[in-house]
Amino acid sequence: MPTPRDRGRKRKTASYIGAGIIGGGAPPTPDPLGISGTPVTAGVENEAYDGFAVTATGGVEPYVYSLVGTWPAGIAVDAETGAVSGTPTDAGEFTDLSVRVTDGAEDTADMEAFVLTIVPDGGGD
Repeated sequence: MPTPRDRGRKRKTASYIGAGIIGGGAPPTPDPLGISGTPVTAGVENEAYDGFAVTATGGVEPYVYSLVGTWPAGIAVDAETGAVSGTPTDAGEFTDLSVRVTDGAEDTADMEAFVLTIVPDGGGD
């Protein structure tokens, strides 16, 4: 409660309001952005790829997923969920493939590169 001496004085306070913090200092730093998943490394041309999903951790949401490298036609990643799926229409060995996550701060992380082998369907086209 103000005393007669305090009347007429303005109170000076210093505070930082941001990222849900009231008080001094900077907002908390998010954990580093990371990505994990176990790729399926084999498939058959013109047959549904077993697929896999990647998961992002840390960073700043939202996350956006994309494919890195030259994947067989017909394989795609869901940009919102990180699910990789589809039906490959090209046979061959596809090297240096990865999935990338980009977070809301535009930081990126790639899963470890791998090789995907798609064997011909043997359909005699």
